Formats: sequence, C-alpha cells, structure tokens
Amino acid sequence: MSVIAEEPLPDFLLETFRERAVVHDRENTFPEQDLADLRERGYLRLLVPRELGGLGGSLLEAARVQRRLAGAAPATALSMNMHLVVTGAAPHAHRLGAEPVRGILEDAAAEKLFAFGISEAGNDAMLFDSATRAVPDGDGFRLTGTKIFTSLAPVWDRLVVHGRVAVAREDDPRLVFGVIERDEHVETLDDWDTHGMRPSQSRTTRLDGARRHGGAGADHHPCRPEHRPLRDGDLRCLRVADRLGVHRGRAAAPWRWAARSRPPAATPPRASSTPTTPTSAGASPTPRSASTARCRRPRRSSPTSTRSGPGRAARARATTGRAGSCTSPG
Repeated sequence: MSVIAEEPLPDFLLETFRERAVVHDRENTFPEQDLADLRERGYLRLLVPRELGGLGGSLLEAARVQRRLAGAAPATALSMNMHLVVTGAAPHAHRLGAEPVRGILEDAAAEKLFAFGISEAGNDAMLFDSATRAVPDGDGFRLTGTKIFTSLAPVWDRLVVHGRVAVAREDDPRLVFGVIERDEHVETLDDWDTHGMRPSQSRTTRLDGARRHGGAGADHHPCRPEHRPLRDGDLRCLRVADRLGVHRGRAAAPWRWAARSRPPAATPPRASSTPTTPTSAGASPTPRSASTARCRRPRRSSPTSTRSGPGRAARARATTGRAGSCTSPG
C-alpha cells in the first residue's frame, strides 16, 4: 500500500512537462520550471524517511512515479534519477548505522538537490577507483580532477564525489567519498549537446581543490569491488523505471499526435427539398423526384435473355432508354 498521500505527478502536470520537453531539447536548456514544480510537490523529499521530514516513499513508489515522469519528459526523469539514487541509498546506510549520511537526508528534507560527480573519462571501474586526486586537509580532503556526465550540472546544491587518496600506500589504495558544495573551486563547463537528452545538462565538472568536509556522506573504502558505497539495486531499479517510462511514452506518442491532428468532422451539405434537373439556357429548372435522379446501373442479363424468340425483342424495347441512363425520362 502506498504511503504517499497524494499523487506526486498528476496528469495535468505531466502534460505540461511534455510540452516543455520539446522546447528545452530544441533550445538545449535545463527545465528549471519542471524542477520548481517537482520541488513544490515534495519530489526531492520522496525517499527521505518521515521522521526526518520526508514523504517516506519506498523505492517501488519512486520507480513508479519516475516511470510516469520519463513518459512525459525523459531528460527531466534522468536528471531526477541522480537525486533519487543518492536519497534512496542514504536511508539504507543510515539504518545500518552510518551516521554521516544523516546530513544527506536532512539536506534533502530541506529541498537541497543532489547530483553525482562520479563518472570520469577512462575510468571503467566507476565507484571502485578514481582518477581524481584527494589530498588530506584537516578533517577533510581537497579534490582535484575532472568529472563527466554530471546531470543537473547548472542547478545542483550538493555534489556526491569520490577520489583516490594521494598518500595511501601503493599496496592498499584507498578511496574517499563525500559531498561538496558549489563554490569557486568547482567549475561547470558548457559542453553538453546530446540530442534527446539536452535538458539533462549533464556537463563536465572540474574540481580544483574542492573541499570535501568530514561531515555528510564522508567515508573511506579500499579500491576493491566488494566494498560497495551504494546499493547497485537502487541505481538499477530507477534506471529501468526511466527506460520503461521512455519506451511507454514513445509508444503512446503517435496516438497523442493523431488525437491532436485529427481534423474536425465535416458537416455534410443540406440537400434541397426539391432537387432540380439542369436544363438549357433560359429554361426553368425542372423538379424531379429522388427516384428519377438516381443513376441506374444496367440490368444484368439473365440466362434466359440469350434465347431467341418473340419475347426477346419486346424486353429489349421495354428497357430502351432506361439501362445505363443517368437522366430523367424526357
């Protein structure tokens, strides 16, 4: 049973998103009004536990509403996926006793928008290694490196990042994870122009000594796959929901287009109560009945009509002037 009291994405709002999506993809802009509407309806608090100020939704419910969103505005859904993955993994870690992630949940309850700064060019290991350099600095780290595919790039409030600790032993490389805020050490490039996904604005992000504090989301992990900072299931479930929504929206698009493009039914012309037959110039039209105005097809000859005899000529004279005639009798 759903724990969400109200449908986060009513049909009228989805139709508005659908109309905006075309414009944003054409103009290569981020749908900021979509984000404002989602924020107003509590979308950023969807997976935050109720006791921390959220809606307390489940991963299943998040997948359901993401599927609906993706059917109307695919790029908006892809962008919001980043926030939902972070806020979906955080409650699980918090239940397991990871106290630092409480700050992530509290920020999300305060409508802060989270994004991922994880992808790096040439780093196929993703979460299990990093080309970003993390240098210890007091109780935190300074991160320097380049992240790619940073969805929500122009609008995020908090960015989840990771880097390889610079002073770790070579035989025991370590990763550091955490959350950074936007400041002068973070540069967002304007280099995103991917057709169909332009509104996600998944730009390149450059970190130049960006400060990762020892608070929210701070953690260390060895560079080994068995140490998973996030549950893979959260990310996969929401990705599948996005793709399913995109395909369902694509399948429904021709029907919506046909419904909008169908011309109004033509009104048949009203027939005159006294149809007339055209005559020569200067003569008055001659009224005619409906029966005499119809075009008549020639009668099909019956097998008996091929026989010779006196009746055949009589039948031929009876049908002369009628068969194949489209005019009224003279």
